Amino acid sequence: MKVQPTTEQDVAAPSRRSLVLQGQPNPVFCLAALSRRSLVLQGHTAAVSCLVKLDGGRLASGSTDKSIIIWSVADGKQLAKLEGHTGSVWCLAALDGGRLASGSTDKSIIIWSVADGKQLAKLEGHTGSVWCLAALDGGRLASGSGDRTIRVRPLLCEAIDIIVGCDSTFDFEEAARGFRETNELGDLFAAAVQQFDEKLVV
Repeated sequence: MKVQPTTEQDVAAPSRRSLVLQGQPNPVFCLAALSRRSLVLQGHTAAVSCLVKLDGGRLASGSTDKSIIIWSVADGKQLAKLEGHTGSVWCLAALDGGRLASGSTDKSIIIWSVADGKQLAKLEGHTGSVWCLAALDGGRLASGSGDRTIRVRPLLCEAIDIIVGCDSTFDFEEAARGFRETNELGDLFAAAVQQFDEKLVV
């Protein structure tokens, strides 16, 4: 297999028998198995910028075409195409619970359900492009941005649990203020507030 020389190349390992090569400017990457069998996956319309391994023999790729594609590593089949960002997708992070996080030059982070491709939430707060993501222990997500900051925030389920778990209106107001100021819950903030209100009624 001949690989075109690039100035930017990333390597990931979806399985012990596979190697993924990617680079610019060609929006194509290859799965080269140790048995010398290879697959060329084509679907993006612009440069492939990031890759992440998913459970179940799947691979996710992000692109400057603003989309994310979910692939089957076994046969190279395109399983889903996720669209929602208004800028290039520069980073991905696999999360527990079958979720995927993507960061973009549109300054946002989107949390996706890999199973059905639905957008679970859009997280904002950065004032520059989101260049990197990392899933941390303790149910947190770290994001690095062109605004020269790193934000470490609880993932959505954990953040909602904090709000819903408040024992008093005072505790709720303190927790809600922090999430509101940093926009950590994105468009799920209203849902968390509603769950707390329902708890009070009960």
